[in-house]
Amino acid sequence: MKKQAKLFLPFFAVLAGYAIFLLLPTDELGSFATVRASGEINQTMNARVLAEKGFERDASGKIVVFYCRDKHNAEAKISINKGVGDEIMNAGTVELFGHMHGTLFIALRAEILTTGS
Repeated sequence: MKKQAKLFLPFFAVLAGYAIFLLLPTDELGSFATVRASGEINQTMNARVLAEKGFERDASGKIVVFYCRDKHNAEAKISINKGVGDEIMNAGTVELFGHMHGTLFIALRAEILTTGS
């Protein structure tokens, strides 16, 4: 029985390490098509900010609309109700949490992963 226990522990450690690796955040771009296919289920995906397309602000000065590109070079307008600060203007990759309505991504959250373009 001790021999089986000695084999089980390393196997379990490798399996746990692999599971943790899969759960680590990545800055790899996602696909708007994949999010769109899931309907109105909120999902997390990464996209590249298109600063050249501009930003729209609400009355308080927070950015509420900006544009992003996914891994297939598809573009989407990102609308975020709470608004984000000016840091998004210098973002490279952002993690978005929300869902699609046609070509509009309704974001509940936008977090900067990388800066620059």
